[in-house]
Formats: sequence, structure tokens, C-alpha cells
Amino acid sequence: MPDITVEVTKNILDELRVASNLILMTYKLGDTDLIRSIEWRYKDNLWVLWANDYFKYLNDGRRPSAKKIPVHILVSWLKKKNIQPRTNITYNQLAFAIQNSIYKVGIQPRRFVDPIIRVSLDILSEYIAEDLSWQIVNQIAADLTITIGKN
Repeated sequence: MPDITVEVTKNILDELRVASNLILMTYKLGDTDLIRSIEWRYKDNLWVLWANDYFKYLNDGRRPSAKKIPVHILVSWLKKKNIQPRTNITYNQLAFAIQNSIYKVGIQPRRFVDPIIRVSLDILSEYIAEDLSWQIVNQIAADLTITIGKN
């Protein structure tokens, strides 16, 4: 779409963001840093979804025995989420237990990327079809004007 206007691009970006957020809410990710990090961008004829780096881990999951998540990252996450360890253990001990659980069991994938891609393609296809329709209408109108003008 080489002649896409800034206004249409903004509308498409907004629609893609809203659709992505609605899909993530169905996966119980509504009030999370992930949903707040979602940003669609359009540059060089590409539509790109930007999100926190753990987006891929939530979507793809994490296989058991994969590289261990650093304890300090889990401690930061616990504090940010205001998750308090029991009175008889420290943040480091709780983070270590979580680290080992993820290492042994892994993380189940959520698989929300495919629905986001499907909806995004539907949205983009609709805009492209409308744009092409107007281009065809304008070309037919121009051709008719030239033909009528010759008579």
C-alpha cells in the first residue's frame, strides 16, 4: 500500500492494538505489563508487533530442563507483583523454588500469537480491499470521463 495516508495508518495501528489486547484478555493477560507493552508499528511497508521480551515465552512456553531463569530476575518479579514469601522463607528462597519448578516442569504455552495473526490479517485485508476498491472506482471514473469526452 504505497499511498497509505497517515490517518489511515493511525486507524489501522489503533485497530490492531485493540484487537491484540482483546485476544490477550481472553488468555487472562488483561491487566499485565505484557498487554501494556503491546505496540504496533508501520515502517517500510511492514506491520510489526512490539511487546515485552517475555511475550515469546508466554506464547511458546518453556520446555523443562531449559536454561534456568536468574534468581534476581524472579526476585524483582515477585516484588513488582507484590508477592510476599511466607514468614519462614526469604525472597531468594522463594525465587529459587520457582526457578527450580520452571526448570523441572517448564511453562505451558498459551498460544495466543496465532489468533493475533489471524485477526491482524483480517483487519489489514479489509483495509487493503477497501483501498483497492477505491483505486479501481477512481480509475473507472477517469476512463469513463476520457471516453465520454471523446464523443
